[in-house]
Amino acid sequence: MVCTKQGLIDFKFSAVPGGLSVEVPWWSANVLRTRLRAKGIRATACFDPMTHTASLELDRNADLDIVRALLDGVMDRSRAG
Repeated sequence: MVCTKQGLIDFKFSAVPGGLSVEVPWWSANVLRTRLRAKGIRATACFDPMTHTASLELDRNADLDIVRALLDGVMDRSRAG
């Protein structure tokens, strides 16, 4: 997904067994997972400490319109601290 507003992140979706995976900023993975859960979408946050990357694995039944709307609202900023 390419966001049209300046400063937003380009999210990369890929197929995984049982659903989809989307790369997210390391600093926001748990927050995004919690927000998705609040909207009824189950997601698992996965972290790779070697590359300092994160992704969310989503159920195949996830409402992608809700997922995209939530991700489009995430500002690209540096992790504080």
